[in-house]
Amino acid sequence: MKKILIFILLLVAPKTWALTLDDVIKRVANTHPAIAAKQFEAKATKAKKGAEAWLNDPQAMIEREEGRQTNYKISQEIPFPTTLITKNKSIGYEYKSKLGDLSETERTKIFEAKKTYYELVANQKQINHQSTVVASYDQLINSLKQQYETTADKKLPASGDMEKPSTMPISGMSDILMAKTKRAVAETNLHDLKHQKGFLEAKLNLLMGQPASKPLDALSEPPLKRLGKSDSELEQVLLNNNATLASLKWMVQKYKADQSLARQSVLPTVTPEWTYNKIDDEKNAQTFGIGFNVPLWLNRNASQMKVATLEKYKTQKEFEAKTLDLKTELYYLTNHAREHYSIINTYRSEILPTARSATNMAQTAFEVSLIPANNLMEKLVDYNEMAKMYWDMWADYQTEYALLEQLVGENL
Repeated sequence: MKKILIFILLLVAPKTWALTLDDVIKRVANTHPAIAAKQFEAKATKAKKGAEAWLNDPQAMIEREEGRQTNYKISQEIPFPTTLITKNKSIGYEYKSKLGDLSETERTKIFEAKKTYYELVANQKQINHQSTVVASYDQLINSLKQQYETTADKKLPASGDMEKPSTMPISGMSDILMAKTKRAVAETNLHDLKHQKGFLEAKLNLLMGQPASKPLDALSEPPLKRLGKSDSELEQVLLNNNATLASLKWMVQKYKADQSLARQSVLPTVTPEWTYNKIDDEKNAQTFGIGFNVPLWLNRNASQMKVATLEKYKTQKEFEAKTLDLKTELYYLTNHAREHYSIINTYRSEILPTARSATNMAQTAFEVSLIPANNLMEKLVDYNEMAKMYWDMWADYQTEYALLEQLVGENL
């Protein structure tokens, strides 16, 4: 009976779901139209490869000579055997290049989704913190008002009669005005954060193929990854996996095939022909023949070969230039990521806890009149700035790491 009751409670209990980064990545990969467009582009190229594997359609013709004869003619153009093979290789390399473009588009959109997710997590953390700061100012303002009201009709002691700091005069109206000003600034920052939150939620929804206004589940905070591979290992992964380099590499192979195809254009194309002559009131006859093209216009063929050669050299240089650019970006990101990780850990393990403790101590000291209100407000401002800086750096680091993963072509 007890097990049945627990089961019923689980069924009727409200469920809370967390939207994980993996969930977002899967939805973007499955629904984003830019990725789908590249998929269809690759499929179209693959279909073209299949079409080019066949000979052109044969030609059929019927001729009727006036009064006595009908001719039925069929011819088939047959290119040199290696021409079709080379043409298929060229299209095959182009197809592999399109797959590289597809992979690059997918990784670009996934990076954009990751960046938005990280910014939204940091935004929500800052909203929670900023709300706490506003509440702290409310509490401080109420406390200052009570102190001011209870001492408004009392005169401050003369300077020679000042007691110890524990009994120093209670802050007056100037402290209340200062606290209200600080609270207004904090509340303005809170409104700005909420505005950013609305935009980031809409952007993340759109990236996942959902209506912009759809409410999002609570986001789970992704762990802070640490770079484990050496620079040389990452460079090798980059050279092996980067989608842009792969696309350019296959295009070099395609233009090599096109160069060979241009050379083969001077080879003759054979056209066998069969004609059946039906002659009225006489014996029918058949005619067999063979035709071929004559590569007479060599300048045209030479120009085709030159174009293919120049395209090949151009793509090779693009490949080399892109490799240099990506290596430069790789070393910038890796060195920055390692230093950035150390800074974030210092903030998380030392600076933020210290600032929080200092604020708590200041709050306690103010409540027993050991420090004036402006000292407490300084601690609140410092802690607020430290917390904002930490979550900004956290989002920046996570974004850099995601960019590094996009660059090398695999999750690290």
